[in-house]
Amino acid sequence: MTARAKMTMSLEINRAGRVVLCALMAAALSGCRRAAEQGRVDLTWENAVGQLVQAERLARLDGATVTLASSYDPAGGNNDFNHFKDRGSEPGWVTLVDESGPGCIRRLWMTGTDPGHPIRIIFDGERRPRVEGPVETVFGETYPWVPPLAQYVNMCFFSYVPLTFNRSIRIETREPNVHPIWGQRRIFYQASIEKFDPSVRVETYPAELSPAARESVERVRTAWTRAVNEKSIEFTDAREQVLAAGGKAVLLEIEGPAMLAQWQLRVDPREAGEWNALDNEHLLQDAVLRVYYDRAAFPSIEVPLGDFFGNAWRKREYGSLLLTSSSNGFACRFPVPFKEHIRLELENGSDHEVVATIAAERAAWPGEGTGYLHAEWRRSGPTGGNHTVADLKGRGKFAGCFLGVTGLDPSWWILEGDERMWVDDGKDAYWRGTGLEDYFNGGWYYRGAVFHALSASFDRSPFRVAQFRHQLPDAVSFNRSFRMEFERMTAEQGSALVRGYFQSVAYFYMDRPSAVAAVPADRAERRAVEDTNHRTTFMLQLVELERMNDFRAARRAIDEYAARYPDAEELGVYRLRQLEYRRLMGEPVGEADYQPFIDGLHGVEAQKQARLLQWFYQSPTRALVGMHVNGKGTLYLNGAQVLAGDHPYHLFVTGVDLSEARCALAAEVEWQRQSEWFQAGLRTHTGVTGTGPGTYSTRSPGASWMTGAVGAPPWHSTGIRDIPRGVPDAPFLGGVANAFVLLQSKSYPVSTPDWMYYRGRAYFRHDAQLPLSGWPAFSTTMTGLQE
Repeated sequence: MTARAKMTMSLEINRAGRVVLCALMAAALSGCRRAAEQGRVDLTWENAVGQLVQAERLARLDGATVTLASSYDPAGGNNDFNHFKDRGSEPGWVTLVDESGPGCIRRLWMTGTDPGHPIRIIFDGERRPRVEGPVETVFGETYPWVPPLAQYVNMCFFSYVPLTFNRSIRIETREPNVHPIWGQRRIFYQASIEKFDPSVRVETYPAELSPAARESVERVRTAWTRAVNEKSIEFTDAREQVLAAGGKAVLLEIEGPAMLAQWQLRVDPREAGEWNALDNEHLLQDAVLRVYYDRAAFPSIEVPLGDFFGNAWRKREYGSLLLTSSSNGFACRFPVPFKEHIRLELENGSDHEVVATIAAERAAWPGEGTGYLHAEWRRSGPTGGNHTVADLKGRGKFAGCFLGVTGLDPSWWILEGDERMWVDDGKDAYWRGTGLEDYFNGGWYYRGAVFHALSASFDRSPFRVAQFRHQLPDAVSFNRSFRMEFERMTAEQGSALVRGYFQSVAYFYMDRPSAVAAVPADRAERRAVEDTNHRTTFMLQLVELERMNDFRAARRAIDEYAARYPDAEELGVYRLRQLEYRRLMGEPVGEADYQPFIDGLHGVEAQKQARLLQWFYQSPTRALVGMHVNGKGTLYLNGAQVLAGDHPYHLFVTGVDLSEARCALAAEVEWQRQSEWFQAGLRTHTGVTGTGPGTYSTRSPGASWMTGAVGAPPWHSTGIRDIPRGVPDAPFLGGVANAFVLLQSKSYPVSTPDWMYYRGRAYFRHDAQLPLSGWPAFSTTMTGLQE
């Protein structure tokens, strides 16, 4: 084209296309403005992760709304599974969540799938999912979906990895598969969804994580792990005060505006010699904590001291992000803002003088839009309707709860009820869960003690369990009213409601000081309700306390057992076990301590077990081997038979001399009855090993199955999902007393796939290399607790 032709074309465009060019320029300018707006991000994914440790967010009342998507039964029944949002984007898939943005899924929970069941998460309408894979890989094995942010524990998957989305999010999974023996699988799920105003710009969950985002993840992982495991409490600039029996005292009084970032409290007997074992335990409910704001005449916190810190029945040690119960006191890290004034009082409802020690960290008042921390205690039962956790009027935010459950019927059906929440006078429930234990990050009545930065379940024995959940990332806001309750279901067989007690503490923030439910003035109505299965399940309770690494509580429990059942035939064995707890706590224990047991002063069974323990401690090459089996079992060590027996309540124990560096525990177990399991443990002077995740099983062993190679078919490697709950559990409600600590608590029962259906014989292998060091690694995986 010539220069003249080019000029002519340019002129033609200038004349004929002026309107088009102007339009293009306007569009370009508009696009620049939109690009500039899109460059502004109000919530990055990195910041959303960081919010998982920002406790002060709880006190803000100007946050976004959080709702729950779940598989609850829309007919109001108990079939809270396989109710999906919609069909999936292709045949064979279903949709769990389908939401427009901007928003963030703060918590994702599910259970009931088979191993390998696929899940995928699609953001902003993209064609390819940014997150996909088998549920086991997504929850716990793919960064940043790693513990403690995401994991399978206590019979369920859950994740607190923020799923931020700017335009939309869609979570899909395969339809429930049909098991050839047990039929269609039942998928339960929950998702806490925070929705933002349309003007808020959110960074969608990144396909690739920046170094800064990874650093944010690691900071949270470290903080959460420390919160659970570092339970020691420091009292800085503390003050002490003596409270007379039946008296009250102001422990703390501060002028505002200000905030308590955290505070610590310890209450001790003034004269310990005057107290017996039950007096110390009763103090948890005899003492009442009250907090008054801005010189109000009524308290906004009124809770028995123990219950406020998750100790409903007896003193337990645990750590979490917001509350800690330690051997040297309690700590609260719920932010406590106040405008004008705060007064913290303690009532001593015991029959003895106590000394209260308190310390507090004062911080600046966060400003307008900040709420006041409230807490109230409620108990219901043994019969009646649903249990109310909170029934509030006004503007505020529900931040979580503690719940203690004591069932009086011989089943776990008391945990079948759902949690439900109503907001702002709504007729229909705003939030509908899928089962009591599901709300607390558990499933299927829990496996046992598990601790997490924001939730825990512990003290589990038929049919009692304690649990809490703090809704730091997914607190529920309300403007006029709020009510939460746990459903009391009908009994498993019949039409009568389940019998038992619920007692709870609700934690919430209100925009002004408000009155809460008063605790009963009669301390007897606050004290722990009687556990009708206490003596029957006491051995199980001790195993549970060992899994909690709470040996101090186990010692106290035996003291209380002695006070309650002084003539019990099994008391001598428990007293011997108490000596073992002293060893575990590093206290000196010598021959003289064992001699009364050796001499038979505590009974024949205690004498027999004391002699075995004495033999064990005489040589560093000696070990104890235990087997707990519900079936006809024979246990071998390196090919030699060491134990045989069949008893769902009894731990069979023997001593062995270890001459080889390799230890191959092998067992043959013949099916005898339902709830089949096999459990074995080996304790040396330096550590413990035993069955659990990683143990191999098969129904078709080869000739060298006791000592030969394992790992390939037909051997099946036990996964964390394969570990049965409880053990023994319903219908087996007891345990024969024994003095052999750690053998049952630092190992777990195992089974083999579909053993209940095929019955017959099953074979197991668990190998270990000497010397052992400490406890099995899976102990931390199963409980969240480090050694």
